[in-house]
Amino acid sequence: MKSVRKLEFTKIREIIRNSSLDTGIYVGCDSQIKGRFTDFVTVVIIHIDSRHGAKLFYARDKVERRMPLRERLWKEVELAGTCALEIEDVVGARPFSIHLDLNTDPRHKSSVITKEAIAYIRALGLKPITKPNAFAASHAADHLVKGE
Repeated sequence: MKSVRKLEFTKIREIIRNSSLDTGIYVGCDSQIKGRFTDFVTVVIIHIDSRHGAKLFYARDKVERRMPLRERLWKEVELAGTCALEIEDVVGARPFSIHLDLNTDPRHKSSVITKEAIAYIRALGLKPITKPNAFAASHAADHLVKGE
């Protein structure tokens, strides 16, 4: 996987450390197939005091092949989980969740790995959120992965 843009973990950790305990931290990832590539965008949203705007950080990774749906969705879960583990030690008691671009409704294609993904994120000691409440993945990361 080729990293096109990396997350600034030093800066993210500093902002979290200097924020109030009301500040919400949300991590998500989304992907899109573009030609012969699969693009992934992982986001960290720091919602200041959970009411005063937000700071958004993101990373863009590119795989030089078209990935099948199940593999692509699982990679999104892994990227979000790995990212969250990089900052969890500074989050403390702040609201913190991992937003998965997965649907629990079996009528949707993204439901194919929902149970496994939720179990995986919980096994990491993190809180998973799925659609329709997974705004970090289904809105922020989605917007960025489609934007460039």
